[in-house]
Amino acid sequence: MDLPGRGQPRSDEDARAAAAIEAFIAEVSPDAAGRTHAPAASEAIASLVANSGEPSTTPVMSPRDRSSAVLAYTPAGLADPAAWDRSLREESARVARFGRPVTVVIAEIPDLDGVADRLGRGVADRVVTETARLLATEGRAADRIAWLGDARFGILLSETEENRATGYVDRVRVATDGWLESAGLSVRLSLGWASPTQGLDVMAAAAAAQERMHDGGRRSASGAPRI
Repeated sequence: MDLPGRGQPRSDEDARAAAAIEAFIAEVSPDAAGRTHAPAASEAIASLVANSGEPSTTPVMSPRDRSSAVLAYTPAGLADPAAWDRSLREESARVARFGRPVTVVIAEIPDLDGVADRLGRGVADRVVTETARLLATEGRAADRIAWLGDARFGILLSETEENRATGYVDRVRVATDGWLESAGLSVRLSLGWASPTQGLDVMAAAAAAQERMHDGGRRSASGAPRI
C-alpha cells in the first residue's frame, strides 16, 4: 500500500478537515486592511509590529530543516534568531547597568509536524502565522518578538517583572488556544517565562523560560494542569 507523501492529507476525511480549517482561517484571520482571506505571514504581521523595526526577510534554518538545508523565512516584522540573540545580550547589559526588570517568554505550538503530516503544510503554516499575529496583538508595541523556527517564538517584555508577565501570558494562551479549538485542532500553545535572578543574566532567563515551557508541555501531555 502506498503511503501518502509528507504534508499530504492521508484520507478523504483528512482532506475535508484540511479544507474546512483553511476556510475557517480565511474567515477569522483578517489582515490590517479588513480583508477576509487567509493572509500570508508578511501580510498578517508587518502592520501589527511595524514599531519593532524594518521587516526582516533574512533566511534562517529551523532546527528540523538544517539537516536537509531547506530554507525557511522569518515572518516580516519579527526578529530572526540572530537578532533575538543580540536583543538578549543588549538587554542583559541594560539590566546589569540599570537594574530594570525584564521577562523572557518562550512560546511554542508543539507537534506542528503532526499537523502538517495529517492536514498539509499549508494548514501548519497558517497556524504559525496566526500564532505570531496573536502574540503581537496581545502585547505592547515595545515588546520584542522573534520567530525562532518551526512554531517557536521568543518575546522580550521590558520593564516587566516575572509575576506581572502572567497577564500577557494568560491573554496569549486564551486567544491562541481558543482560536486553535475553534479551528478544530487539538494542539495547544505551550509557554514558559522567567526573569533574571540574582547573579544571572537575560540569556540564562531565556534558557529557564524554555525549560519551563517544556515542563509545562509535558504536564499538559500527561493530563496534568498546565502552569
